[in-house]
Amino acid sequence: TQFKLLNLAKAIKDKGLTQAQFADRLGADQAVVSRMCRQKSFTLQRLQEILVALNETDVSKVVRVVEVKK
Repeated sequence: TQFKLLNLAKAIKDKGLTQAQFADRLGADQAVVSRMCRQKSFTLQRLQEILVALNETDVSKVVRVVEVKK
């Protein structure tokens, strides 16, 4: 199972945050957040960090789970 973000940039904006503000909450640089907004998948640990930084409890607003066929 792989976790994919629906749209991190939209989730950040919907919370009324800039990438720089989100980066500060995440403990990262704005450039890291910019790259994250272009990424397609993340580790479970990173997804948990994102949810905490967004103060989001409804994971379905940020993540969808997809099955990766091998």
